[in-house]
Amino acid sequence: MDTHSRGERAYPRSGLRVTIDRVGLIKDLHGQDSITRDAACVAMGYTTGRSGAAQGALSSAMHYGLLETRGTGHVGVSGTGMVVLVGEGDERRAAMEAAAYSPPLHQRIRDHFSGDATPPREAIARFLELEVGLMSKSAAEAAKRFLDAIQLVGPMVSAKTVSDSPVSAVDEPLNLGGQSAGGTTMPNGLQTRLSGPLPDGDEFFLSTREPITSAGLDVITAFIQAARGSLTEAPRALLPAPDDDAS
Repeated sequence: MDTHSRGERAYPRSGLRVTIDRVGLIKDLHGQDSITRDAACVAMGYTTGRSGAAQGALSSAMHYGLLETRGTGHVGVSGTGMVVLVGEGDERRAAMEAAAYSPPLHQRIRDHFSGDATPPREAIARFLELEVGLMSKSAAEAAKRFLDAIQLVGPMVSAKTVSDSPVSAVDEPLNLGGQSAGGTTMPNGLQTRLSGPLPDGDEFFLSTREPITSAGLDVITAFIQAARGSLTEAPRALLPAPDDDAS
């Protein structure tokens, strides 16, 4: 078992997606001003900053690097946080990736599984329990937080997996009839959303901000093939549905 300090084993208590929303509330009220920790919690919707839930939300924002300390007892929206909230294009994507991998524990998971497709939650939890020293329940929760974060920035695969994936010469959007596999009608030309049940009772979903293309499907296929090769049982969904606090 790895003997690391408690701080190095800490992980966000809230998912990245909901934490971004909460930090957005702080930005709307205070911009990038320095405010007290209690004021930050109130801005996020809590009646006081003394509750465990409020402290967990504030701690999560710090873990992701969306908030930064501003002297004793004060915090403010960080530069990364502002880019995530109001940035666009490559700049925002880079900031999202920085936030997803900001927690030291997330970096450790990424480094341990480097070169692999996004590992299943069970494998991450097992690593955190056996190698990092988290208790079983905490390991499962930390694994879920990690997957919740990286699903916002893309599957964790090696550069070789991406570069070796076939790319068609003509990258034209596929005509999916504006309908997802799950039966939800989508406006043509806006996005693609695919979802469906899995044999073990789980479900998968895939959504894109733009119409999916042939080249995009080639890359997705490469991700799935890499995941299949790393498992000894039927592969689970690469993007697990987040729980209420991780959404």
